[in-house]
Amino acid sequence: MLVTTHFHDIHLRANRLLATLLMVVMFSAWLSPRCVAQDCDDDSTLVGWLGVPGPNRVYADANALPNGVNYLPAPPDTTAAKFIDDFAQWQWGKDVRPTNRGAQASRESQYGLNRLVIIMSQVLKVSMTGTRTPKMITLIYQVGETGSKSTQKAKLNYQRRRPFEQMGEHTWGMYDDEDELRGNGSYPSAHSAFGWAVGLVLAEMFPNFQDTILSRAFQYGESRVIVGAHWQSDVEAARLTAAAAVAHMHRSPQFLTDFEAARQEYYTVRGISPFDVSDVGLPDGKRFLEQPINESSPRFFADIAQYWQAKTERDGERGAQAIDDAACTTPESLLETFGTATGERYTEELRPALYDVVRLSQSALVEAAEQLSAQSPVRPRPFVRVGEPPLMTTDSATTAASCYPSVDATVAWGVALLLAEIMPEHQEAVLKRGHEMGRSREIAGYAYASDVQAGRALASAVVARLHAMPEFALVLANACTEHDTDPLVTPVQDLLEQSAAFPDGWFSITGQQLGEEPTEKGIYIHAGQKVVK
Repeated sequence: MLVTTHFHDIHLRANRLLATLLMVVMFSAWLSPRCVAQDCDDDSTLVGWLGVPGPNRVYADANALPNGVNYLPAPPDTTAAKFIDDFAQWQWGKDVRPTNRGAQASRESQYGLNRLVIIMSQVLKVSMTGTRTPKMITLIYQVGETGSKSTQKAKLNYQRRRPFEQMGEHTWGMYDDEDELRGNGSYPSAHSAFGWAVGLVLAEMFPNFQDTILSRAFQYGESRVIVGAHWQSDVEAARLTAAAAVAHMHRSPQFLTDFEAARQEYYTVRGISPFDVSDVGLPDGKRFLEQPINESSPRFFADIAQYWQAKTERDGERGAQAIDDAACTTPESLLETFGTATGERYTEELRPALYDVVRLSQSALVEAAEQLSAQSPVRPRPFVRVGEPPLMTTDSATTAASCYPSVDATVAWGVALLLAEIMPEHQEAVLKRGHEMGRSREIAGYAYASDVQAGRALASAVVARLHAMPEFALVLANACTEHDTDPLVTPVQDLLEQSAAFPDGWFSITGQQLGEEPTEKGIYIHAGQKVVK
C-alpha cells in the first residue's frame, strides 16, 4: 500500500511537470531568457575545406536508404509523455552551457566533416588532412553524409520545430545559422546522424579505440541538445537512422573498397603495423552511454509518464504482440517473428547461414547488455517499482533483474540491423519489427523508455564490432550470398522495380495485379514497396 501511494504521488508530480512545461511552451517568448552563443573555439585547431568532391557524394541517397517515417514513431508533440523527457533535457542543456561541456557543445555545432576530422584525429592519434589522409577524409565525409541523408524523409514529413524556436531563444552553437535551421525540420537530427554513422564505421575499423570513438560520436549528438538546436528525441531517432544507414552501406561495393583503402592508409601514415584486435572484446556501454536514470533526475518523471502511457496499449492486439515478443528468446523464434514482418519463412534448414547470423549475434548482444547491466546501478523494473503485476507472469530471477539496459531491445534492434543488411528489399519491415519489439518491453512493464533507447544504441555498437570479427564477417557474407542466390528473391525484387511505374496499382506478392487496394491481411506490393497489412 505504501509503495502504491508513493507511486501515485510520483504520477501526480509527473502530471504537474507536464502541465508546467506546456505553460512554458505557450508563453516561451515571455518566460525564456535569450542566450547568445559564446565564441569559445580555438580557431587554430580548425581545418579548412579538405578537397573532398561535391556535396552529393554519398554511398546511398535518401531514396535507397530506409525511410524513417516507415519504421520510427512520429516525434512527440507537447502533450505527449515523451515530451517530458525532451523538456527535461532542454533544461539540462541550458544549465550545462556555462561549463566546459557547454563550450564543447558550441564548438560541435559545426556540422559534419571538419569537426569530425578534428574530433577523430585526436582519438585515432593521427593528423588527418586532405593531402595527408585523403582516403580517410573521403570515407568520413561520405559515411557521414549518407548518415545525414537517412534523416531527410522524416525531416520533410514532420517539419518539427526546434527547441530554440519553440522556446523563443537563440541557439548556443557558435556555428549555427538560425535562419537556416528554422527551415530544416528538427526530427531526426542530421547533425547527430552524421556523427553517429562516422562513429560506428570508425569503431568497426579500429576496435581497439571503439569505446572512445563511440563516446565522442555520442557526445557530438548530445551537444545538439545542449545548444538548443535539437530535442532529445531528435538525437535518439538520429542514432537509429544512422545505424540503419550504416547497415545499408555495407551492401555498397564502393563503401567496402573505400573502407579498406582508408584503413590501410591509416597504418601507412602512422608507420605502424595493423593493430592486433583479436583480444578486443565487445563495446563497453558504460564508457559511451548515459548511466541509468535514477529517481533524483527529472528524466525519471518522463520514464514514469511513458510507463503509464505504454500501459494503455496492453489491451487488444498490441498487448498480445508484446506477450508474443517476450517469448522471442531463441534464434528460431526471432527468425519466425521477423519472417512474419517480411512475409517469408526462415528456418535453420531453409537458411542455415541466416540462422547462424542470428544465433551468433544474439549471443553477443545479450553478453554486451548483461555486461553493461552488471557494471551499472541496479534499476528495478517498472512493474516492480510501482508494486503491480506485469503484463505476463515471469520467474523470480527475471523479476529481480535490473531493467537497464533492456536486453530484449538490444537483441531485437541488433538483429534487425543485420537482417536489414542481408535483405535490403525488406529493410524497413525488419527495422520496424525490431523497433516494435523494444517498445513491447515498455508495454509489458519490464523496461522504461530510456532503458530501451540505451539497448538500441548499444546494439548498433555491438553490430559494428561483429563486423570486425573475421569469423562473424564470414558467416554474414555467407548469409548475404545465401539471400542473393535464393530463387524467390530476384522475382520479387524485379516486381518491386516494375510496380514503381504504376504508383496507383496494387499487386499480390506473386505478381497478380489487383483491382483496388486490398483489405485483407497479407503482404502486397504497391508503388515499388512491400506493404504489410
